[in-house]
Amino acid sequence: MLTGISALDSADWPRLIHAYGRATDTPGHLRALLDEDAKGRREAMEHLGSAIIHQGTVSPATAQVALVLAGFMDDARLDVGEVPVRAELTLFLTRVVQALPWATATVEELEALAQKATHVGERCSLVLALGEVGASPKRFLEDPEPSVRLCAALAPALASDEAATRVLLSALEQHAAHINDWFPEKPPQLPMQPRFTVVQRLLERLPVFEPLAEAAVAVARTTKKAWVDFEWGLLLTRAFPLGDGVVTTEAQRRFLAALVDTAPPVGPALRQPREALPAGGAPL
Repeated sequence: MLTGISALDSADWPRLIHAYGRATDTPGHLRALLDEDAKGRREAMEHLGSAIIHQGTVSPATAQVALVLAGFMDDARLDVGEVPVRAELTLFLTRVVQALPWATATVEELEALAQKATHVGERCSLVLALGEVGASPKRFLEDPEPSVRLCAALAPALASDEAATRVLLSALEQHAAHINDWFPEKPPQLPMQPRFTVVQRLLERLPVFEPLAEAAVAVARTTKKAWVDFEWGLLLTRAFPLGDGVVTTEAQRRFLAALVDTAPPVGPALRQPREALPAGGAPL
């Protein structure tokens, strides 16, 4: 199966159709991705997001474009220029996997790309893409890079995997202050602070607070008031599911003590955590 430039040159583009007609304009846009011209790259990405996949719908040209892009992912030119496009192309390929009927084969392609990727940011994006399409990136839990291990552990397919949950817990317990720094180039799948996603995924997987306690304390020691809706407010709700603010465990006491030191009293000046403790309920 031809990929990259070979797939680009061999395709009969006038016979392929995209959302707006014959795909005769598609080869030029694909070649522009390997050029450093910012305007050309922006127009090429717009073409992919409108003509090649239109509102989630594929066209006869989509599969051929995906083959071309799969071959491009080894090309260092994607990372240079004013508008690098590797991360956006990774996200586009994820959308292709979700939309095309031959998704199983494409998942294998994504996994192969992730294994070959030497750029850590690219490997993170590809591993996250595998998770988004329902694949299990379990082998990447052993990756030498902590950011890649973290991305693998976030996969919904590993929700019941103890090793994956342990990766997420350890990341917060030992590196809460630095997780966001692991991603100097944030993958498109993590548009906000990456550790917000880690907290939210752990809350989905662990129904009670005690296994989360050490991680919650580490988060509380390094959080900010403004992050109430994304991490510490959610942890506060889990720590006090009854909303009464009565401290009955050592885990609750340690978490509250750390939170008071870092994000002291929640009051009228700051919106209360949604569904958290009633005013005056917690010993803050």
